[in-house]
Amino acid sequence: MIFDNKYVAMDITNSDVRVMTVTGNKVSQWGSAPLPDGLVKDGIIQNPEAASVVIDTLFKSLKLGKNRVICTVTGLPFLYRTISMPGRGRDLDADAIARAARKEMSLTGEDMYLLWQAMGEQPDKGETEYFVLGVPKISFQPVLDTLKFAKINPFVVGVKPLALARAASLQNVCLASLEKNYFDIVLVANGQVRVVHSISPALNPDDQLGVINEFIDGFNKAVKSFNRDFPQDNLPADTPILLAGELTLKNGFAAMVQEATGHPASIFVPSTDVLSSIPAEMPPALYMATTGLILKKTQKQKNGSLYQDINVNLLDSLRKPAAKTKFSIGLAGAGLAVVILAVLASQVYGMKNQAEADVASLKLQSTQVKQQLTTLQKVNKDLQATKQTADTDLAKLQAELSAVNSDNQLVVSQKVDYSVRMVGIIGALPEGVDYQEINMHSAAFEVSGRAQDPFDVIGYTQKLEDQEYFPAVRVTQISPTEDPAKVTFGVTAPN
Repeated sequence: MIFDNKYVAMDITNSDVRVMTVTGNKVSQWGSAPLPDGLVKDGIIQNPEAASVVIDTLFKSLKLGKNRVICTVTGLPFLYRTISMPGRGRDLDADAIARAARKEMSLTGEDMYLLWQAMGEQPDKGETEYFVLGVPKISFQPVLDTLKFAKINPFVVGVKPLALARAASLQNVCLASLEKNYFDIVLVANGQVRVVHSISPALNPDDQLGVINEFIDGFNKAVKSFNRDFPQDNLPADTPILLAGELTLKNGFAAMVQEATGHPASIFVPSTDVLSSIPAEMPPALYMATTGLILKKTQKQKNGSLYQDINVNLLDSLRKPAAKTKFSIGLAGAGLAVVILAVLASQVYGMKNQAEADVASLKLQSTQVKQQLTTLQKVNKDLQATKQTADTDLAKLQAELSAVNSDNQLVVSQKVDYSVRMVGIIGALPEGVDYQEINMHSAAFEVSGRAQDPFDVIGYTQKLEDQEYFPAVRVTQISPTEDPAKVTFGVTAPN
């Protein structure tokens, strides 16, 4: 593949920002910049202005353009389903697909951006299969704010697990991106993305054995979900595992995964027909997501033997379709006359408008410089913040989450609103309690994690029960850990 244009791909992780530029099928530039701890948490950018300063500084240091930027955020929350609709893809009404998707995923129009892509027609059933993706607006807005503050003109905003699958483009594969504080596991079977399993592990990143055990547990759960949801498909026993991310760079990591799972495992390296040249000092495993973002394309299946890409752009959810209008010849002529007059007026007042635009641009630049200075000062202050400051920020966040729950109370009274319940579950976590995994079911949410003592767990259940969504919360498990100051716990919150 030859890239006619120069594109910049950017992956915002929990720990750093990574960028890669491809020109003429070759990696021409690459680099990263660290992010302060806690600036990105569970895929949500907590301070867009602070994040934008890091991004802007990185782009300036590499002298990168800010147009045609393709980006993603590690851990950005989303829901997905594969649904079947009666009829052929071209004959189906978009509103009908959206209604079916929202019903299947129990979503409301006010809190989610919804996108979908036809995966293939089933002539024998008279149906079309769709991959449907829902992204919470409250999670996506900080991404847009960050790009705006950094003066980034996004060309595409993608979803990281789909970018990982695109980077591999294999018929059957397990993809694992293991970053600090966040794991993405993607199963591709018969050329289609079937399972996406994400984990927020509470472990020491330097504990290689603990990282591998956490991945194996997630891998087994992903395979279990695949066998349950797609009994008609088959995941071959020799399905390879491709590893990427910061935690996979230690020597022997792939060999240990292979020995533990029985599947052939290797660290990701793009094929030469994807990227013909990679700098020797660039670690491809850190840039698997950016590779997939650069390859934003669709590969059509041939006899079910190729990977079928899911090529969705989150920015499409912000663009409203143009209204359909019928024009008569007379109206077209009148419109043409208006256009001509507008062009003439533009020429007459062009110099004046340009001068005003220049003045406005200078004012905007001055404002942005002041914003960046203020942001830098705030970042420095945050890095030196005490526990009291952290408690204040947490209280403010809890108040904001409470306000969001109140605003959506009427909406969620009739339907199960997964995104609001997710916010409630996370927002109720007291200090010293961290969740490791949240499983969503039609009847209940299951939360597992770590706490300092059992009383913190009991306090957490009480906070959940104070919310209208979880009337009867039950503790399913409290167990000691190797750390005498910690316990693990499990909680079930019925809807």
